[in-house]
Amino acid sequence: MAAVIGLMGTGFSVKVLADNFWAGHSNIEAINSDIDALVNKLKDKEQSANDAKSDLANAQQQTKQLQSQVDSLQQQLQQANTDKQSEIQEKIQEINQAIADGNSKVADKQKEVDTDNQKISDLNQQISDLKKQAASNSSSSNSDLNQAITDVQNTKNKADQAVSNN
Repeated sequence: MAAVIGLMGTGFSVKVLADNFWAGHSNIEAINSDIDALVNKLKDKEQSANDAKSDLANAQQQTKQLQSQVDSLQQQLQQANTDKQSEIQEKIQEINQAIADGNSKVADKQKEVDTDNQKISDLNQQISDLKKQAASNSSSSNSDLNQAITDVQNTKNKADQAVSNN
């Protein structure tokens, strides 16, 4: 009986030890599972952080490239503006020169007109003088007077024609 009681006690002790052992084992497995889950989450977050760093580095590189393009385009724009300003200044100088040339030609033509007008004035004065002379020389023959008037009139017509041609 003592042996049966000893066996029963031993069996009961083994059962209690086994229950405790197995209960702790399931807890350890749960803890290990939680640790694995945390490690996986940390790895995922670390991977996400690394991806974000890589994306940031790529974005910074693209920003540098775009800034370089912007700088290049600004230089091109500035050069184009400078070139256009030079072209505009050249055109202004050409126009001013053309105006000066035109004004010079107008002044030359005005001198010609003034000279021709003076000739006309002189001829008109001669006509007037000849008419006065013809009136005072009533003893002179009409044919000489008529011839003189005709000559003067022809000269006047010739001067008028010369003026209108210029």
